[in-house]
Amino acid sequence: MAIAFARMTIHTRTKGHSAVAGSAYRSGKVLVDERTGETHDYENRDDVVFETVLLPEGADPKFQHRETLWNTVEAMEKRKDAQVAKDLVLALPRELDGDQQILLAKLFANENFVKNGLPVDLAIHDHGDGNPHAHLYLTTRRLLGSELDKYKARDLNPGFASGKGKSFINEQDYWGQKWRDCQNAFFQEFDIDLAVDENHLITQRHHGRVHNGEAHYIREENQLRREAERHMAVYQPKKVLDILSERYSVFSERDIASLLFKSTDNREDYELALAGLKAFDDLIILGHGDDGHLRYTSKQNLQKEAKLSDDADTLASRNSSKVRKSVVKKACSKYSLNEEQTAALKHLASSPDIAAIVGRAGTGKTYLLGAAKAMWEADNKRVLGMAISGVAARGLASDSGIPSKTIAHYLTLLRHGKTPWQKGDIVIMDEAGMTDLNSMAKVVSSIRKTGAKLVLIGDPDQLQPIGKGAPFRAIIERIGFAELNQIRRQRDEGDRQATRWLAQSKVESAINHYDSKGHIKLLDDEKAAKQALISDWMNQYDNIPSSELLILTHRNRDVAILNKQAREALVAQGKLTGEELIVQHEDRRTKVQVGERLLFREKIKSLGINNGDFATVTAIKGNNITAKFDAEPNNSITFSTKEFTNFSHGYAATVHKAQGATLDHTFVYTADKGWDRYLTYVALSRHRESTSLYASKDEFSDIYKLSGQLSKNRPKENVMDWPEAFATRRGLSLTKSVKNLVKAITTRLASKTTAESLDDIINQHHKSDWEKLKTHQQPNLRLLGHRYDDYQLASSEKERKKLLDNIADGVSTVINSKRLNNILASVSPKLSNKLNQWHQSHRRTRSRRQDLGS
Repeated sequence: MAIAFARMTIHTRTKGHSAVAGSAYRSGKVLVDERTGETHDYENRDDVVFETVLLPEGADPKFQHRETLWNTVEAMEKRKDAQVAKDLVLALPRELDGDQQILLAKLFANENFVKNGLPVDLAIHDHGDGNPHAHLYLTTRRLLGSELDKYKARDLNPGFASGKGKSFINEQDYWGQKWRDCQNAFFQEFDIDLAVDENHLITQRHHGRVHNGEAHYIREENQLRREAERHMAVYQPKKVLDILSERYSVFSERDIASLLFKSTDNREDYELALAGLKAFDDLIILGHGDDGHLRYTSKQNLQKEAKLSDDADTLASRNSSKVRKSVVKKACSKYSLNEEQTAALKHLASSPDIAAIVGRAGTGKTYLLGAAKAMWEADNKRVLGMAISGVAARGLASDSGIPSKTIAHYLTLLRHGKTPWQKGDIVIMDEAGMTDLNSMAKVVSSIRKTGAKLVLIGDPDQLQPIGKGAPFRAIIERIGFAELNQIRRQRDEGDRQATRWLAQSKVESAINHYDSKGHIKLLDDEKAAKQALISDWMNQYDNIPSSELLILTHRNRDVAILNKQAREALVAQGKLTGEELIVQHEDRRTKVQVGERLLFREKIKSLGINNGDFATVTAIKGNNITAKFDAEPNNSITFSTKEFTNFSHGYAATVHKAQGATLDHTFVYTADKGWDRYLTYVALSRHRESTSLYASKDEFSDIYKLSGQLSKNRPKENVMDWPEAFATRRGLSLTKSVKNLVKAITTRLASKTTAESLDDIINQHHKSDWEKLKTHQQPNLRLLGHRYDDYQLASSEKERKKLLDNIADGVSTVINSKRLNNILASVSPKLSNKLNQWHQSHRRTRSRRQDLGS
């Protein structure tokens, strides 16, 4: 995992610093200091892997020469205590290769300094100890053409904070945050599976190679930084809240305690920090969660989700992309859609400018989208696709024909002022359940402004977003959706039912099913469990293409071990051929032969590689590997391991890497407390033919303990999940009105009849929605429409009540039939939602009335 370490130091003459010497040392060059006559020779350094001078626009090219640049700086500074330069050290992500580290460092230097007029002497050092870092050696004055500015560039300095008589410069934290943001944006833009570690309020000193003479200095600095962190926790609740808001949409007391515990030294400071945070105006209490603990959010998050919900409501009230009935009919007849898919297609054709399809694992969502694409294009609409990962985007494009990019790609365009869609476009977001709040909010806002239509496709019960929030779930609860439940992926009916149980959170039922088939293997210890898994995997290897077999687990440690054991088993049986090519990575070595399975961990546009692509090695020549993609069997690539090494063996992978995949056989290993029902659902629903689950009795003493762990429910929460948040946003005082609200609900529950509740829906809903039912070819819906007409024409209260009872019976008949309910949703999503809500409330109300003894 990357870190946000950034350290700025100032070089002054009072400390004996020379800007020329500093540049020579960092760049590994020989430079002569004209002021002192000294020659500084560091050419023997072997740890300088890259160096360059970056000049601002309009600067004289002569300053590309370090000796010219830094001697000019020294000549400009006249005072004996002059600040001659600044040195910003950035810890580079060791997971990146050299070219990526250079590009990242250049981007940061250009964005923060060069474009603001400061030249940057950039050098990257790598001592071979796993701590590569960049030095950005900076002038203190802007470079204006052929001379330095007579004024210092003090406007580029960050602010200061002080406490308890000591001053703590905020410069480290300022550049740490800048560096964190830059890295995360870089990872997102290039689809690199990394994130910056944010375990502390203030990043601690990156030790790198510590020489004895520096040890005391580093300990002293870390003590000062620890004191600054404690000071921030106790006296700056806004910064604490900002950090919590960056990580969570809704956070618990435990999340607060975890952060403050790491940032304070004793109970007194902890309690002071906690009290200060809870007294801060921007902290909003939402209420108690299902676990009985309080939930919180920030004003910032509340406003962001309020904006998202308002944007979604606006799109839901707008219908600018309705498809002609003749076009819909033609698309339905051309594609072999089942009843559910047909209803979903009609829903997409008639729905407003935001629509959702909830498709359970293996229900044919992508095939449906292929039909939808044909329908929209026949109606002269442009269709674009997006997904959270490059692999998912390519899968969407190849399986449905919809041109697709990653969400990060589109967000980058928006960030640079380029709008990728226009009025009338249809924008598909696949695997929307994995999209976090920040990304979803930006996409929905842009769709609203441009007049396009957004279609969300996903399953809120599969993997949750890595970032904060779960906006897909909140949006579909707000706008409604069409649903695909008919499982197609699994060929065994019992397995299809198990997948349905997993989608319904009935994990124990699914585990019992697979246990009855002998596919739950609970072994004595971890070693035995992994050996059994590898043995079963090898038994399938001779009969099935290797691309149809995959081992799944949760921890990267287990992925590495299982990859190693799988490869050793193949080598032992002579399944891999040719000489071994040994590829050296930053922290490991990988042996590669023909027949090897590879998993790529980075997007390389020039090679057509996406992060998460699986491939099989077909040839090795020298340092060049030729491999064939699983996603595109007719497409082979050849790459040099001298230029690209960001791959691993691909026999085993994390469950996240398998989201959206379909394979013949999967082998699932579970071993830690990180498993929950979301991981379990995805892991046990990837297969066509079979899946088996392996675990150790050291972890789970019996199948009941195993089922309990795999059933854990840890949903990410949204502010939109909490009704109080909307009341707060609208300025209502819940403390004053809640008693009246409860009293009103109780009175309504005890006295209001079923007919009156339905009467509200009939009178408040738009007449045209009911009118559509009268002409529908389905008899039950047509009858419902005519009863609505009769009700409107009734002359007496007695007659109206009788007709209302008939409408209630008709609605119950439609809602209780999944087929009829789907048809109703395709005719009028809004009316369908209203009637479904009434039906659920109707059943609960009758039960509560009996309890009240009314």
